[in-house]
Amino acid sequence: MTNTVNKHSNFLNLFMPMFSGIGKDEYGQKSQIYKPLSFDRLTEGRPVRSNAPIFGLPVELINEILKHVPDRSLSHFALVSWTCCQLARSRQFVSVKFDFSNRTLAIASKLARESLERKNTGKTKQPALGTCIRRISVATNPEWISHRHDFDLQSLADLDPDLKEQKLKRASSEYYDLYLPSLEAIISQGLPHLEAIHWCDTVPMSKSLFTAFVNSQVRELTLLRVFIEEEFTIERSDVSNEQLKIKWPLRHLKLEIRATAFLPNRVSSEPLCKSLLSLCAPTLTHLNWSMGIGQSQLSFEDIDPGQQPIFSALRELRLYSLVLTDNSIPLALMPRTQCRLHTLCVDGRAGPLDAFFQERGTISSLQHLSLSWLSEAEYPLNGYYTFLRTNPQLTKLDLSGPLAAGFIDKRVVPLLKTFNRLKSLCLKWQNQLLQDEFIGSIDERSLHEVGQLSSLEQLHLSTGVQIGWRHNWIIDHEALIKHFSSLSHLKLLAFSRDTYDLEVPEFDADSYYEDKWTNRQIAALTHGRHALTSDEVWEMEHQDRMLTQATKYFADFRKLEWLYFGQLPMIPTGKSRKARPAAKGGRDDCYTYLNTTFGWPYEGS
Repeated sequence: MTNTVNKHSNFLNLFMPMFSGIGKDEYGQKSQIYKPLSFDRLTEGRPVRSNAPIFGLPVELINEILKHVPDRSLSHFALVSWTCCQLARSRQFVSVKFDFSNRTLAIASKLARESLERKNTGKTKQPALGTCIRRISVATNPEWISHRHDFDLQSLADLDPDLKEQKLKRASSEYYDLYLPSLEAIISQGLPHLEAIHWCDTVPMSKSLFTAFVNSQVRELTLLRVFIEEEFTIERSDVSNEQLKIKWPLRHLKLEIRATAFLPNRVSSEPLCKSLLSLCAPTLTHLNWSMGIGQSQLSFEDIDPGQQPIFSALRELRLYSLVLTDNSIPLALMPRTQCRLHTLCVDGRAGPLDAFFQERGTISSLQHLSLSWLSEAEYPLNGYYTFLRTNPQLTKLDLSGPLAAGFIDKRVVPLLKTFNRLKSLCLKWQNQLLQDEFIGSIDERSLHEVGQLSSLEQLHLSTGVQIGWRHNWIIDHEALIKHFSSLSHLKLLAFSRDTYDLEVPEFDADSYYEDKWTNRQIAALTHGRHALTSDEVWEMEHQDRMLTQATKYFADFRKLEWLYFGQLPMIPTGKSRKARPAAKGGRDDCYTYLNTTFGWPYEGS
């Protein structure tokens, strides 16, 4: 049992935002859309008690008609009958986000009652809300904690210790003793058609909660930055007898799990990870596995040969910041025979893996390879290079992180001429020391060789500092246009972390986006009836400069459909192919969009 101090410290994690090191990231954001259940599954075998003509139609037509009922009309439609209510709820509650709001607490309360009824009688008396839900996310909004318990981090720090203890005890008890157990019961019994769980609350996860996951029929499970306070495994004996007859149908797993830092002796998450992966290995198609800094080492070596998990269905694999003691885990995930991986993403800190890749050889099914944070100072890179050289069939290559200039310029770029099927390429160079100063730069010879890869349809280049306000790659667009003139099939082109030298005394190009220096020496301009601030003037000037330059790219690359530099996504318009912003939001780091388009394509449910 967690002591009071640890419990309160863990609870306060819910107030902590995650530092990303990036700025605005809104462009191209898309949420996965889950379709409502078909009418026949919603009724759970109950006879339809309605004279409405619609219910005399085939199920397929009922489903199609419901799509055309406006959202604003669903609440009225639900009042017609229980059957109509269930149809309306199948749209309204297909995906539910538990953010600790009054609304979601009320939903949780109803689902908990339904769960108890199912447990006692096997089904609910009335059509159940839980039947309609296909996806849930658990992402507590700290503002609701503040609203309900009248404190935030700042006000809490200023309180008398006794009052602080009292408020924390009341708030954490509501969360740990009431809220989490209700969610556990709901997942175990109350959601018969649940397909996806997205868990974002950074709180201790109990064995019983993981057992609830395994008991469910979820196909997608995302656990973000969760942790445990005791070592445990999830054995098949923990699963109900009925569930033993059915394989856990999990297909997508994103696992970010670690031990809490508040315990004097850190516990290992290895037993849990091994048992969890063993249970889902037969059906798993996507695995995204990462660990926290300071985690225990991982291995499958101590598993009996006959009990080793076999990942025969695995198609996409990402390993991030794992500490591996041997090659048993990568061998299980990427076996030498019958490996059907399509996409592989490896972080250089998930190692040492260099020796494994030195011997692994060709994975004939592999189409997309992403390698990041490879450092010759920490590990040799001969194995990674050998693996890359033996897989020239790749259509998509992402080398980001960034990587040492010598590794890219002298080894990777010359090798790429043998990659005849390559359609997508992302390269990021590390800072280079020049005259006692770190700068972002790309060797002209490398640019020329990249420009000879005529099969490319999309290209993303970057160099220099990759997070924060500083941008030290002074980009030369004229040189880039010249080097890439042979890339006649380019459709998408991106340059990120670029900056511009205005050649003005005392102007520092590194802080181009931070200082927002404008050559119009007035504080504001009158534009229509609205006065523009100096920042707004700078944004207009910057956008004009970028669009002027982008129009040159669109004129020279006739198939180019999308372009990104100067933190601005742009597209061509009309026969003249004049550039315009791709969205109304202005500048955007486009981190998610760039990563999804040029790098790792899967980020969980």
